[in-house]
Amino acid sequence: MILIFFFPVIFIVAYGISFGNNFLDIIKTPFTYRSLFSFWGLGKAIHLTFFRYQSQPPIYLQKIFLSLFLITFFIYSLKITYKNLIIYFFDLLFFFYIFTVGFAIQYLSWFIPFLFLIKPKYYYFIYLITFIAVFFNYLSWVNNSLPNLIITALIFLNWAAFIFFIIYWKKQGFKSK
Repeated sequence: MILIFFFPVIFIVAYGISFGNNFLDIIKTPFTYRSLFSFWGLGKAIHLTFFRYQSQPPIYLQKIFLSLFLITFFIYSLKITYKNLIIYFFDLLFFFYIFTVGFAIQYLSWFIPFLFLIKPKYYYFIYLITFIAVFFNYLSWVNNSLPNLIITALIFLNWAAFIFFIIYWKKQGFKSK
């Protein structure tokens, strides 16, 4: 178990030597990384409510929100108990989707294997809603004729569907159809 803490150090050294990177640059990257705060869920709601006229909230506020999320995520991961490891990670993934403040559209692909493995009741609805949101999001990048309001509405619909289905599936005990 103690060896698990040495793996990051080993990989940082190997990466730095292989690609000639500065070790300090490699180590500081996770601390300076900024995801899209204003794209999804709570981050989007906070952005639209308090920082509508800025492209992003100040970095220090993003880091505060991220820290609060990570602490809450860690506590939640300790509180939930499932004997089935797949359902445990599926539940954690839904928690992430609902409460994260930083997000990128490709994160939505993470839950697809879980849907097909667990097949909770009505799973195809969340799959369909997510597919539509992702499809129109990428389409808006290719073809700028889609209004931003439509993309925002689809993203919020997708987020609301995650909230609804996690509550529904938890009440059902993640039972298959």
